[in-house]
Amino acid sequence: MNLAGVPLPVDRDYDGIDMTPILVGNSETLDRDCLFHYNTRELPDGTPGLYAVRCGAYKAHYWSVDGGPQSTAPLIRNNPPLVFNLDIDPSEEYPVDATSQEWIDAFIIIDAARTEHLSSIAVFPSEIGRGEDPNLQLC
Repeated sequence: MNLAGVPLPVDRDYDGIDMTPILVGNSETLDRDCLFHYNTRELPDGTPGLYAVRCGAYKAHYWSVDGGPQSTAPLIRNNPPLVFNLDIDPSEEYPVDATSQEWIDAFIIIDAARTEHLSSIAVFPSEIGRGEDPNLQLC
């Protein structure tokens, strides 16, 4: 919105940040410590599709998809969450050992960020979950 010169309404909270400095080349980093990865599916535990959280080099997967397309494949709760060090494993193939101090240190930070984030959002019914109306299809 900043790039378009449009001010945001001030009567609500936003899950987003102004990326203008990166897009115009004035910065190489975001002013955000953690990123929250959502999917459109509501999770069985009632959380609104928050699959994973990344803080710094580490990303924790609380849920995974058990093969097949993301929209229909069964969900698996990772307990404990799978934690990856993306600096050395950007493909997320080799989880950090959940008994290691590295896992513990990363997870403490990530889980605190997740808890704070979830407490700051309001959950609304999924529009996608309402189904489809053939009378409202786009051309």
